[in-house]
Amino acid sequence: MATVPRLFLSSSLVFFLCSAACVSCTTAVIPGDNENTAPGDGDGDGDGDGDCDPPVGSRVSTAIEFTTSDGKNLAATYSHPEQGNCLPALLLVHQYQQDRNQWGPWLDDMNARGYVTLTLDLRGHGLSDPATGPLSGILNDPAQAPLDVETALKSLTTAIEVDAKRIAVFGTSIGANLAVVALTLDPAINVAVAVSPRLSAVENLAGNPGTLEVKSLLCIAGQLDGSGAQAESCVTLVAQAQGVAKSEVLADSSDHGLSLLSENAEIMPMILDWLDLNL
Repeated sequence: MATVPRLFLSSSLVFFLCSAACVSCTTAVIPGDNENTAPGDGDGDGDGDGDCDPPVGSRVSTAIEFTTSDGKNLAATYSHPEQGNCLPALLLVHQYQQDRNQWGPWLDDMNARGYVTLTLDLRGHGLSDPATGPLSGILNDPAQAPLDVETALKSLTTAIEVDAKRIAVFGTSIGANLAVVALTLDPAINVAVAVSPRLSAVENLAGNPGTLEVKSLLCIAGQLDGSGAQAESCVTLVAQAQGVAKSEVLADSSDHGLSLLSENAEIMPMILDWLDLNL
């Protein structure tokens, strides 16, 4: 377990649906042909050449929506470089009582590194349908938010620009819990980043499987967050991991989830560097 010194910034988050960097902002479904890849092609563009085209250009963002297996309509934003295919992709999952716009300050950096991103509003948040029952129920109910993540991942898998074998889930707080759940429940997902997870909630959201099948994981928490529960959760989850795994604990910090990212400027570049190596 490593510790990271704290760095406090007076940063202000810029929340937006569509920024000036967007080339297009419309409502649609993610265009996809990965299910119809030409034989021997393997690059997802269907041209038969087997080559991957590198990312080029500024971020193109499209507002989309999809429906979960239990009938909830979810709002999301799909972003990618203007050109490029077989690119790595990140499903970005916000924390409780936030929405997809929490990721706004970092999307251009992710795009510049060649990542496709999908940010969604979990049920009961943003422009998505309400949760079933009290909103707080999604924090532990395996029949709610995990279905949102499952549906979003299916959409990413078929996107033209995406290498379906290189998709990671990155979340904060409940989003962190859901990122770990995705590792356990989806055999196609091998990499996750969890910022301020809680082990008990992870287990509940996974349906209490007995053993969590954690693969490659970067887990980050403040040492004092939740009286140490989040940091302890990271240590336990990393110890269970079957792939590349790393725990980062911010010394003397009580920062949680989104505030941990926004108040410690060194954390997001470290996360993206880790993803560059492991996704």
